[in-house]
Amino acid sequence: MGTSARNAGKQSSIAKITRPSVSAVFPRKRLFNLLDQCRDYPVLFIVSPPGSGKTSLVSSYLDSKKLPCIWYSIDGGDADPAAFFYYMGNAAKSIMPGIRKSLPLFTSEYAHGTAVFSKRYFENLYARMPHPFILVLDNYQEAPLQSEIHSILSQGLTEIPKGINVLILSRNEPPPLFARMQANNELFVIGWKDIQFSIEETRELIHTKAAKQFKEEMLRSIYEKTKGWAAGLVLMLQGIKEHNFELPSMNKLPSKKIFDYFVHEIFRRFSDDTQQFLLKTAFLHSMTTDMAEKLTGMSNAGKDIEPSR
Repeated sequence: MGTSARNAGKQSSIAKITRPSVSAVFPRKRLFNLLDQCRDYPVLFIVSPPGSGKTSLVSSYLDSKKLPCIWYSIDGGDADPAAFFYYMGNAAKSIMPGIRKSLPLFTSEYAHGTAVFSKRYFENLYARMPHPFILVLDNYQEAPLQSEIHSILSQGLTEIPKGINVLILSRNEPPPLFARMQANNELFVIGWKDIQFSIEETRELIHTKAAKQFKEEMLRSIYEKTKGWAAGLVLMLQGIKEHNFELPSMNKLPSKKIFDYFVHEIFRRFSDDTQQFLLKTAFLHSMTTDMAEKLTGMSNAGKDIEPSR
């Protein structure tokens, strides 16, 4: 492996366990209060669509409350238990450098005892944490559906000591293995209806970010078109600033910016098969599994269809 490839791998590893830096983020006091109230639950599962501001919310909350944390970004590599425990150990070491003894590595001898190893590992990890402390698991939707990471966490997230909270950020609902925690009031879900901007927050954000005051009619028009979606609000404001849109033309979204956002932040993250599926079915208003499979020629195309609610 060349030097540049090694450096890229090292930077990727560091980014995996580094909290994203946020600056000039709109402080969401309503949600800060909600997080404060919900921290009686050991685990908070925050689920909402891409661009809704989950990462910015949690990172700014940690800054606001001056809470120490481990920030761990899930990716496909965490399907390997050894990789997950290795990087989690590095994250713990970086945030708690005074503790010399490293957390144990997951070696082949533990392959048939993953559940026990996971439980003991997290007990060891929690014992090293000061109180209060936050463990953030970001991008949880990147964990492969059939990987062991879900069972590892279902073991590790039991019996979390008081004063420690685990915040899980995802685009998808909690996996079935977490149902027991919900039933036992150990996990609280904060969803899209909580995360989306209210009309009051939209008004405050626009007045804070925009160079000029907006009339109430224009503000409500912006809100109706974005439905409280944070990325949409920001893109809309940028378009209005750059093109000086007036109210009569407000039905025209800054479509180029919206398109670029979806391409670079959402579409490119999908697998090749899912990208092909979306491209081949983009103009259909609705479809059945049979239609999707015949149109795309993909025998598993039905898995990409989510039933409408």
